[in-house]
Amino acid sequence: MSDLDILRSLPLFADVAEDRLQQILAEGETEVVPAGVEMIRQGQEITRFYVILSGTAEVLKHMDGQAIPAGHHEAPSFMGEIQLLTEEPVQVAVVASTDCRVLTLAEPHFRALLADSRPFSRCIYRSMGDRLSGFQRMLVNREKMASLGTLSAGLADELTAPATVIHRSADELGRHIGIMHADTMTLASSGLTDDCLAIIRGLAEARRPQGLVGAGNPIFEGDREEAFEDWLEAHGIPEPWSLAPALSHSGAELPQLDALAERLPKEGLAAALRWVMHCRDCRALVDQTRTASQRITDLVRAVKSYSHMDEAPKQQVDLHDGIEDTLTILQHRLKAGINVTRDYDRSLPQIDAFGSELNQVWTHLIDNAIDAMDGRGDLRVRTARDGEVAVVEIVDSGRGIPDDLKSRVFDPFFTTKPVGQGTGLGLDIAYRTVRIRHRGAITFRSEAGHTVFQVRLPLPA
Repeated sequence: MSDLDILRSLPLFADVAEDRLQQILAEGETEVVPAGVEMIRQGQEITRFYVILSGTAEVLKHMDGQAIPAGHHEAPSFMGEIQLLTEEPVQVAVVASTDCRVLTLAEPHFRALLADSRPFSRCIYRSMGDRLSGFQRMLVNREKMASLGTLSAGLADELTAPATVIHRSADELGRHIGIMHADTMTLASSGLTDDCLAIIRGLAEARRPQGLVGAGNPIFEGDREEAFEDWLEAHGIPEPWSLAPALSHSGAELPQLDALAERLPKEGLAAALRWVMHCRDCRALVDQTRTASQRITDLVRAVKSYSHMDEAPKQQVDLHDGIEDTLTILQHRLKAGINVTRDYDRSLPQIDAFGSELNQVWTHLIDNAIDAMDGRGDLRVRTARDGEVAVVEIVDSGRGIPDDLKSRVFDPFFTTKPVGQGTGLGLDIAYRTVRIRHRGAITFRSEAGHTVFQVRLPLPA
């Protein structure tokens, strides 16, 4: 098939006169691109219109160190019209899958053809709309999956710590209970009396009095620990150095030990003191387990609330609950060096909103603020009422947005990050969620060290 026939087989050129097609072939340049070679590099400025006459090519989006398939071209096909018309760098890379013959037209010839041929221009604009729409859908889904992956990784880190505490506490509890069982058997054969039991119970439950003079002072604590160790050694208790610190830091006093020593033989006394210390350790381990399990419960609750599982898509939403859930979900990014300040107007009523979508707005804004501060700085979250509008502000102490970029902040695909990092859709998604889905407004003001993103949402009438 001749190149002229190939062009005519494309709907793009189907209604273009033959002499004009001959002119296109004469004005264009034809080259062979070997398999595996990059025809178009992501981020480059496009100056030519491409027609693939033979072969196939893959469209890839390089993002976060990965090459993500975003489509393919099979001859006859064309590309490059979006970048020529928008004058934006290309958002994807195109790599030859097989050897490809490619016809390229310089931008002036492409624009002349666009002006001369109505069928050509109609086909170009239709194709451009379809491709942009499909590409944006793909990247929006990718952005959601990337956000989910980031949140999942953070949650995994947050859940690992309390889960490790619970596992370690369970192991330690098992060890303590085993020792206490052996000591209980020894005590049972030591002639326990009600007085002994009362003293043992008092030692197990003893607490230091509030405001104990000298508490926390190294000299006081050292002398107290030494006194307990001397007492234990004088009464023949094995390994006195292991029991003395615990007894010293508890609320136990030497007269209690004297009273117990008068009522129990040496083996029974040692068993009683070990039992007391292991009992106190068990209580501490149970408290640690309770705290760790509560942390897991809080995280699970935050995730459920954040995603609004088991709820209608639109519901009555407390803005503060959503913001707090988001901060909990992003805790793994905040704890490295972000100081969070909350300034909430708790009198704000609930609003009718798509809760999970609104939480995505807070996620994108807070996540961007963390990036702008390189993980260290001050983050302030403020809510207020302005007439019939609820106001939410996310304020960061980051580097700020340059003046020449401010007009493009909410543009789809626009990002200040290096090529291959991020999709440039986070703020676009936030903008459309606030403006279209919630009939609100989102604006910002920025200077070095102080950037404020403000979201305004209508309150119920």
